[in-house]
Amino acid sequence: MPLVVDVDFDGDGDLDGRSLTANRPVKSWRRQRVSGHVHVAVNGHDHVHDHVTPLHDLKSTTTSTRCEPPCERLCRLFRVWRTVLMVFALFAASCASTPRSPFFGDAQYLRFGVDPRTEADALVKSYAEQSERLALRLVGKDFTALGFVDRSGRATRARVVTLRGIALALDPEPDSPLRAAARYALLAPPLPETQDADRDGFEEVFIEERRGGQSCVLVYRVRDVGFVDRVETRLRAFGSENCASNVADNDQDGRVELYVDVQLTDFELPYPPTLRLALWADQHRFTPRGTGDQLTRFVAAQQAAREIDLDQARASKDSINARRLAVELAALAQVLGLPEQDQLAQFDRALAQIPLSPAEKAWTQAAREHIAKRWKELPALVSPDPAPPKPEGQARGPNKPSGLAERDSS
Repeated sequence: MPLVVDVDFDGDGDLDGRSLTANRPVKSWRRQRVSGHVHVAVNGHDHVHDHVTPLHDLKSTTTSTRCEPPCERLCRLFRVWRTVLMVFALFAASCASTPRSPFFGDAQYLRFGVDPRTEADALVKSYAEQSERLALRLVGKDFTALGFVDRSGRATRARVVTLRGIALALDPEPDSPLRAAARYALLAPPLPETQDADRDGFEEVFIEERRGGQSCVLVYRVRDVGFVDRVETRLRAFGSENCASNVADNDQDGRVELYVDVQLTDFELPYPPTLRLALWADQHRFTPRGTGDQLTRFVAAQQAAREIDLDQARASKDSINARRLAVELAALAQVLGLPEQDQLAQFDRALAQIPLSPAEKAWTQAAREHIAKRWKELPALVSPDPAPPKPEGQARGPNKPSGLAERDSS
């Protein structure tokens, strides 16, 4: 049976028609107060109150028949704990999906907003405990670079510290069947008045990698936000990839050049023909093309130096050095992009006044064929970019001896 309550609030003897049913709980009236004669009818039974009565006093007479389901509190508690468990599960999943840092050793504690100089001092003390002393420290506007050596004075490792902590860490590598052992030496800045070696607005750090008797100059650019980027310095020329071995400002333009020594080993001479090519700074990178006539002037200077050596070989009738110089002059013509005829003309002119034995004449013919066929496939202008792919159907066979050594009696 539904519970119905009619209340006479104004005391005129008439019920006001305000009914309380199961759909309208009494608790919504608890804060109301009535005075005077209050006529209350509960399910048809009259109740008259002659004094001030808070309406919430009727709770005992009107709500005692209304009860909550016994499982409602358990359901609310279950919903609360379910929400807590879902939040914990999402947090655990996010932590599990975080990738591990690619850095190892002391580079794991990358921190933001550190003082590079203070952090560098801590590194120096740390490696001093490992019997490694500081060999060179470079302080730039946005970085501090450190180079370390062992007790014997050999270079070991290099560090570049920025506001992000250790931004570059190069550690010595042990000898393995696949790669020779490597050590890293921090180089002094090539331009003494600035760390911005290429004048692009960013500072550079030069580090020498010493691996298996070969040294390569690595260039790293330090950005003002603390990141360190490697600058490409490899040069692909005459079918092989070579690294820079020296850095200097030989043309005195205020920007450094990287120099790459390229050996032409296909000719199998006692002293392989060697070219020294340059990489010039241009728009945040180093390119073999240079700007303006830099390449032309550089090649012309090398040709002039070889002409002097060629005159001495002619005077002494030194056929070994004459053949080496002939190949180098032909290669310089190829660097300039001259056609095949001009390359062979440089080769023949260099050997025109040199007396050659029959074996040396046979070597000369094989060398001309090599220049005409193999160098034709090379790009006209050497570039650090990968060589273009060969056309389909033209497979490259295994490397075979050219046969020049068998014909060379010297």
